[in-house]
Amino acid sequence: MKFSEIVHHLGNPVKKLVLDCVTRWNSTYEMLVVALKLKDAFPIFAQREPSYKCCPSLEDWTRIQDVLSILEVFYEATQVISGTNYPTSNVFLGVVWRVKHVLNENEFHHEEVIRNMIEKMKKKFDKYWGDCNLLMSIGAILDPRYKMRLVDFAFNQIYNANDARANVKNVRDALHDLFYEYVEIDNMRNRRGSSSVTHVGSSVVTSTRFTSKEKVVLSGLSLYDKYLDSVEDVTPKKSELDIYLEEGVYRCQDGEVTSPVFDALSWWKSHELKFSILSKLARDVLAIPISSVASEATFSAGTRVLDPHRAKLSSDMVQVLICGADWVRQLHGINKPIMTYEEEEPIDVILQA
Repeated sequence: MKFSEIVHHLGNPVKKLVLDCVTRWNSTYEMLVVALKLKDAFPIFAQREPSYKCCPSLEDWTRIQDVLSILEVFYEATQVISGTNYPTSNVFLGVVWRVKHVLNENEFHHEEVIRNMIEKMKKKFDKYWGDCNLLMSIGAILDPRYKMRLVDFAFNQIYNANDARANVKNVRDALHDLFYEYVEIDNMRNRRGSSSVTHVGSSVVTSTRFTSKEKVVLSGLSLYDKYLDSVEDVTPKKSELDIYLEEGVYRCQDGEVTSPVFDALSWWKSHELKFSILSKLARDVLAIPISSVASEATFSAGTRVLDPHRAKLSSDMVQVLICGADWVRQLHGINKPIMTYEEEEPIDVILQA
C-alpha cells in the first residue's frame, strides 16, 4: 500500500509491480519492464520503509536495461510464434535468425553477467538448431515476402559457411521433392477426372449428335484445340515452383515486412489460378502451427464453455461454440482477452506448467 501511494503521488500510470513466475515464458521481461518504469518510486519507498533493504542502485538499473535489450527479442519472438489468428510456420525462420543475431552481437558484452548468460543461451541454441529444420525453412520459402532469399540470408547467420551451403541445398531438394509429390497427386486426379469426363462427354455427344447447333459448337472447339496444340507447348518448360522462385519477392510497405499482419494464405488464394499445384502445397504447409499455444488455448477456453450450468453439451456443440467465437472475433477484428496469471483458471496454470 505504501508503494502504491508513492506511485500515485509520482503520477505514474503504472499501478503495480508484476511478479516473476517460473511457469510463464515472458514474466521476467514483463517484471523488469514494469520495474524500470517505477524506478523513481524505489528510493522513496526505501526511505519510508526501514525493513526494505534491496533498493536497486544506479548500476543495477543500468544492468537491467542491458538485460532488457536482449530479453526484448525473446519477448517479441514468443509473441509472434504464439499467434493464433495468422499462419506461424512462415515467420519462424525470421524469428530464429533474429535470436541468433542478438546472441552473436552480445557474445562479448562488457557486463560479465550478460556474457555468462549469452554463453549458456548459445549452447542451447546450437544444441536445438544445429540440425536444419525443414518445416521452418519450407514455410519461409512459401511466404512470398521471403522465398529463398531469407533462407540464404539467415542460414549464413545461423551456420558456418560450409554447413549453410549444405543446408540450403537440403532445403531446396526437399522442397522440390515435396512439390513433385503434389504434382503426381494432381496428375492422378486429372487422369481420373478426364476418364470420367470422356465417358460422360461421349454419352452427351451420342445423345445430341443429331442437333445441328451442337455439332457446330463441338467441331469448332475441336478445331481450336488442334490449333492450340500446334502453336503452344503442351508441357511447360518450367514448373510452378521454378517460376515462383525466379520471380521477385513481394515487397510490403515500410515496417510491414516482418509483421505477421501479412496473410500469406490469402496471397496464395488470390494466386491459385497461376500456381494451381503450388498453392495446395502452400495451403497445407502454412496451416501447420509452429507451437502448441493455440491448442493449449483451446483447452483453456473449454473450461469456460463447459461450466457447471452447461455440463451436458455434446463435443460437437463445444467445438461449434469455440470455433464460432474465434471466427466472429477474427471477422470483426476483436482480440481475444488475455488473462493475467492470477486470473487464470487452474487448468490454464496446469497447461502452462
